[in-house]
Parts: sequence; C-alpha cells; structure tokens
Amino acid sequence: MNNLKIIGIGCIVVIGLAAMLGSQSTPRSSPEPVFTSFSLVPQVVCLNQGIPLVQVNYEFDPDGWNNENTLCTTIYANGDTVHPTLRHQCLSDGTTGSYTFNLQDHFGTNIPQQVTVRVELTPSVAGETYDFREGVVDTRVDCPPAGGVPIP
Repeated sequence: MNNLKIIGIGCIVVIGLAAMLGSQSTPRSSPEPVFTSFSLVPQVVCLNQGIPLVQVNYEFDPDGWNNENTLCTTIYANGDTVHPTLRHQCLSDGTTGSYTFNLQDHFGTNIPQQVTVRVELTPSVAGETYDFREGVVDTRVDCPPAGGVPIP
C-alpha cells in the first residue's frame, strides 16, 4: 500500500509540474518592424524642366510594436534629413507613407548628379534603426524639352 501512495503522489506531482510548465507561454521576443515596400519617383530628375521633385513611397510592418507614437520614419537625401522635422511619420499616422521634396530646396544650386534617398524605421527616442531602404535618383541638365525632341 505504501508503494501505491508513493506512486500516486509521484503521478500527482508530475502532472502538476507538467500543467505548470505547459501553461507558461514562451515570452515573445521584442518586435522587429520592417519595411515591406519602398519606391522613388522619378528615377531621373531633369533639372532644366520644371521643379525638381522626388517622391518617396514606403510601407512598413510594425510587427506588434505596442506604442504607436514611438515608431517613426526618417527620410534622408545624401545623409541629410529632408523633412522639416526630424521624423516624417510615426505609427500613429499609419504604416504607409509618402513624402515629396524639392531637390532645389534641399541642395540649393548645387544639386548632385546622384542623390541617395534613405528611409529609416527607428524609435522616436534614441535607439537602433530597425530597418531601412534606400535608392538612387539621377539628375540631368541635358534633358530634351517636355514634348519631344527639339527641332533644330
């Protein structure tokens, strides 16, 4: 009879431990927000025609980020912020963003032949960059007039 008690108590202990361990969920690792799309329009900007505008489009997945006011994007052109404020858009504004900027406003009369545009996804307070996307826009001053080939 003593052996039966010991086996019964052992079974109860094992079942109890299994229930406790099984009910504990593994803690979720911290969110890892990522960009899901990115584009620059146009790929070539003609400096001798109209206003030299570049449009940046992007979408990101916050991956469970829980404080929507602290996950933001920052847009750079050749390493300098192009948006009037440091951050362009935070998660509270949604996960899709678009921003158009004027190369002449940003670079003045010294617009480079290539502009590297970079968008970073970062916390609004100091922290690591979770993800980034970048692309290059070429600029030209010898574009044909908008309407076709010039008549000599």
